[in-house]
Amino acid sequence: MVAAPSYLSRYGTPVHAADLSAHVCLRYRFPSSGKLSSWPLIEQGQPSSAEIPESVIANATGALHAMAEAGVGIALLPEVIIADALADGRLVKVLEKQVQDQRNVRLLWPSGRQSLPKVRAFVDFMVDRLGTPDA
Repeated sequence: MVAAPSYLSRYGTPVHAADLSAHVCLRYRFPSSGKLSSWPLIEQGQPSSAEIPESVIANATGALHAMAEAGVGIALLPEVIIADALADGRLVKVLEKQVQDQRNVRLLWPSGRQSLPKVRAFVDFMVDRLGTPDA
């Protein structure tokens, strides 16, 4: 969960999940189902019951990323997408210890006797970027 420093200086930094009710929350809607992506927040080790506002909704993470960097609000985005913005300070983490989100990424390709070198190189690249493969 991230926001631009300019947004946080204008509206303050939330300390608890419940504080989000007073903030502009940039939410993702899945295009295929129309459902909003949940924000996996925890409080005292339990799932939070805090209501997350639907201030702005988009079905593209690029749009949410751009709005977050522009200081529009707080967004929950995959770290791989925002790594550069975090590294150079365009975005900062918010409620970091209260976000418990681990999603799996699976790579699928047609089976065959040998995988193509291009496929193997891509899989190796993704493992380097996203983490270790499940056994």
